[in-house]
Amino acid sequence: MRTRKGTQMLRTILARRTHTAFQDTPVPESALNHILSAGMLAPTRFHQRPWHFIILRDAEVKQEIASALRLKPSLAGAPIWIAVVAEEDGPAAWDLDAAAAAQSMLIAATALGLGSAWLMPWLGNPDALGRVEQLLGLPANVHLAMILAVGFPAEELPAHREEEVYESSRVHLEQVRHAPSNAPAC
Repeated sequence: MRTRKGTQMLRTILARRTHTAFQDTPVPESALNHILSAGMLAPTRFHQRPWHFIILRDAEVKQEIASALRLKPSLAGAPIWIAVVAEEDGPAAWDLDAAAAAQSMLIAATALGLGSAWLMPWLGNPDALGRVEQLLGLPANVHLAMILAVGFPAEELPAHREEEVYESSRVHLEQVRHAPSNAPAC
């Protein structure tokens, strides 16, 4: 049974899209604080909360990081980047905790009428990751999990439609063992 609040939350989740171009309009400080609060409310293993959030507004710093990561130039134009970092000496699941915080922040940004993008182009490229962590001045035990680009979107994108994204073939009711359809039979 859906309540009014539940229906609105589902609409917000369906409306969340990845934006790669942003208006040159500052994000209100109150909106940023709501986004950060949403991240801090995310579930975390044993309530360890290993995350920290570095707010990047300086155009030169964002451009330097964008160049190091070979990002689309328009992403550097987002008014705010939120670097989600986490302490490695925290729980073994620091990267999962950071991902939960990021997802909550992306949904909060959407609820506030902002666009966002989840950036992790360094996967498989430890040199690029090391360069960005160096640019951020991270100590050895703190690692970059992802960067969120946030701002007013340059264009509005239509919300997803639930019937377009829900794939019943990916739901396995009461199956204990599952293998992808292209996996060899055991």
